[in-house]
Amino acid sequence: MKALPFRIILYGQLIPALLSCRFIEDLTHMEAPCVESCTMDDEGGRMIFSQEMNRNLTEEAFSLTLDSEEQAVSFTWTVRTMEFTPIAGVAENGIYSVTLSQSAEDRYGNSLASDFSRSLYRGDDHIPPEIITVSPAEYTVFSTPRDSVTYKFSEPVDTLSFTRAFSISPDLLYHSVWDSDCCEVSIELLEDCRTDREYLYRISSELTDRSGNSLTAPSETLYNSPVIETLAVDELFLTRSGTPVEVSDISEALMVEKDDSLTVRFNRGLSSEERYGLVSILPGIDLDQDWDSLFGELSITFPEPLSYGEVYEIIILENSYFLICSGEGSIPLNVESIRFKPDGESGFRELTLNSSLGAVDSDNAVLEIEISRSPLSDISMTSFLESFSISSGVLSINFRTVNINSEEDRARVQILMDVSGTGLPGTVTLSLDENLRDSLNNRLAKDWALTVLQP
Repeated sequence: MKALPFRIILYGQLIPALLSCRFIEDLTHMEAPCVESCTMDDEGGRMIFSQEMNRNLTEEAFSLTLDSEEQAVSFTWTVRTMEFTPIAGVAENGIYSVTLSQSAEDRYGNSLASDFSRSLYRGDDHIPPEIITVSPAEYTVFSTPRDSVTYKFSEPVDTLSFTRAFSISPDLLYHSVWDSDCCEVSIELLEDCRTDREYLYRISSELTDRSGNSLTAPSETLYNSPVIETLAVDELFLTRSGTPVEVSDISEALMVEKDDSLTVRFNRGLSSEERYGLVSILPGIDLDQDWDSLFGELSITFPEPLSYGEVYEIIILENSYFLICSGEGSIPLNVESIRFKPDGESGFRELTLNSSLGAVDSDNAVLEIEISRSPLSDISMTSFLESFSISSGVLSINFRTVNINSEEDRARVQILMDVSGTGLPGTVTLSLDENLRDSLNNRLAKDWALTVLQP
């Protein structure tokens, strides 16, 4: 194959890489630009944007009038700042009106968030400020108990006069968030409004612009607070099986497995205050709570397995739901019996505390251990050998073979052993520890040990 020139290979690699980088950059700049500041002095005016703009499209979208007459302007740019200078010079007295339409775009192709307009005064200002828009509109029903309300003014206002002029009735705690030019303010609530109430937002004539001109007439806007449904549990069920969990008393406790989890669906989303301390459990154990994005569905999981035979009371919104950990898959392991057959005897002897082992030197002694378990599980050879031990100061015991025979809900372990003794009397201790687990991860309720006598 003929080798391609190096520069062709290089371009072939670079162009997709450059396109990819530009694509990623565009994806990370999807927010609409806005005008952060618009001012004017004796030299001219300037707009500061939230990000770098497409200069040609922004200049085309720009308009400047003086007392309603269109003005020709020149532009200069510095990163995010556009300076505009009237060709005829800046008038000593008059009202300049600046508008910028949504056709202005930033360098990533995002259009201006909304049309922008601003009145800029030269000389003495005797024109009172006006409220251009109030958002949301009057009689709007708030969607949340803390919806914000935004006012846009025709010119920069005195923020201290706004503090004196603004009120909410009935009273609510709030704070005011201003834009950089003091032409727009958002009223953000610091407490929930009460449900199904009317609230009057009022701005009196005490509001002034920076020249001391007062608002011509008070502004009153009426809003309705949201009607919030009484919080209730729509559904509570076992996550894995979907089995419903009903309000009950202890005699009707629902059977669950040790590793079950719960899903709770409410009739609406919950506030942070409503979620706090919502769920409790008796007896007290750790539980993890995971909410969906709308805070209307809750997943409850338990970091540690539930205890077999234990009854649990889940309390949600003052209702009790009883669960009992008694599922077939949660039955703990239990040593039911242990028997020993010395070499030369035909039958097994059952061993109990301090009973006689009666071992003799041989290579055919058999130890049999019967362990009850869940009918859904098995006990592996590895798990048994890691957990079982025999200790004695008077016997030496080596395992020759180990077999595990499974029955319906039992595992019968038979160990063929070599046994040799010192001839001295003593004790032999057989034990199983927490390493013994079945295939469903059920363990012994507690470590097991049995000490017997060797005559």
